[in-house]
Amino acid sequence: MQNPDDAKPIAVAFYMHDFAGGGVERMRLTLFDALPSRGMSVTAIVHSRNGALAGMVPPSVPVINLGNRRTAADIVPLARLLRQRRFDIVVSNLDHNNIVLLIANLLSGRRTRVIVSQHNALSAEMRAGWKYRLVPLFYRLLWRAADAVVAVSEGVADDLARVAAIPRSAITVIYNPVVSGDYAARAAVPPPHPWLARPQAPVFLFAGRLTAQKDPQTLVLAFARLLRRSPARLIILGEGELAGRLQQMARDLGIAQAVCFAGFQRDPLPWIARATALVLSSRFEGLGNVIIEALACGVPVIATDCPFGPAEILQGGRLGRLVPVGDVDALAAAMHEHVHQRAAAELRRAPYSGRRYA
Repeated sequence: MQNPDDAKPIAVAFYMHDFAGGGVERMRLTLFDALPSRGMSVTAIVHSRNGALAGMVPPSVPVINLGNRRTAADIVPLARLLRQRRFDIVVSNLDHNNIVLLIANLLSGRRTRVIVSQHNALSAEMRAGWKYRLVPLFYRLLWRAADAVVAVSEGVADDLARVAAIPRSAITVIYNPVVSGDYAARAAVPPPHPWLARPQAPVFLFAGRLTAQKDPQTLVLAFARLLRRSPARLIILGEGELAGRLQQMARDLGIAQAVCFAGFQRDPLPWIARATALVLSSRFEGLGNVIIEALACGVPVIATDCPFGPAEILQGGRLGRLVPVGDVDALAAAMHEHVHQRAAAELRRAPYSGRRYA
């Protein structure tokens, strides 16, 4: 893809907070790899060059570190950067970054094309504090300054339109890029844990940030109830402020020997590909990339029917099991059902798995 004005590759910049190990950041890395082969040059602009994925940025992608302590402090240096550099398009994600980019672009005086994308349910995020409650107001004031407003799911788009008073027709839904060209090779990597290499019991997997949004406490409680009825194991991938509390919960419930806290993994795909089922216990989502990853591996999915994403991906429960948010009994029952239907589940798995339980 060429810029018709000067026959040079289209210069695309991505404005991000940092390189934390979340789904949004992983999705951006996927684009960093894919866009250059489509005739685009890519630059990363970050509030802070920190995060678990910082080392995974391709060497060909320059990183401009604004290095400020607060996101709002990015406005002036970002406006200066947009005035000095000839970016054809700048893309941002997440609420505060979107607001900062829109203001900076207006201040720059250059009118760079700007795409802002919403990756989570704005109505749910507003409960996190006053800083999020101001976001809808800024969206109402500034959305017309964007060349495109993108949401990662139909549910997020509907929510954004309702909460921020943006016409629904002005919001474009673009699902996250999840399945890359190297997907099969990554999934075929040898099992990263002995529970997955020679499973003596069903292995359930959670992958995500250990935060209140993901509600891993409900998962741990449900798994404890499952163990009263059936042998099983649980692997939890991810880091976050709830990690210590979850480990203490496992000890208090007497299930620590059946739960593995594997921490952050640069590539969770080999883990997902060999799990009995992926379990997502979120209170809210934007899309739920990990569900798509599991489905692409043929791995069954159990997810909460939260706003928004899981039901949309799972087609209302046709492609996976949906349970009510925060319902320990329902989640335990769904996991128990998978334990006793694992032979049928094996038939749905991808060809690079192909093992049977002892």
